[in-house]
Amino acid sequence: MVAALTQPAAALAFVLDGLILGLSDYVAMRRAMILALLAYAPVAALVVGFHRLGLPGVWAALGVWLAARAALLGRRWRGQFSSC
Repeated sequence: MVAALTQPAAALAFVLDGLILGLSDYVAMRRAMILALLAYAPVAALVVGFHRLGLPGVWAALGVWLAARAALLGRRWRGQFSSC
C-alpha cells in the first residue's frame, strides 16, 4: 500500500526529469538530486535506526525522495516558463 502511494509522486518526478533533461538543464538536475537526498537521508536514517518500520519505512523514505524531486523540478519548470 505504501509503495502504491508513491506512484503519483514518481510519475510527476520522472516526467519532470524528462522535461528538464530536454532543456539540457543539468545544473538544475544536480541541484534537485542533492537537495532531494538531503530530504531522504533523515527518513532513511530512521528506517535504519528503527527496524520495526520495515519495508513500508523504506518505501516511505523513497516516497519522500520522489516528492522532493518532483517539487524541486516542478519549481524549476515553472520558473522556466513563468513569464510566458
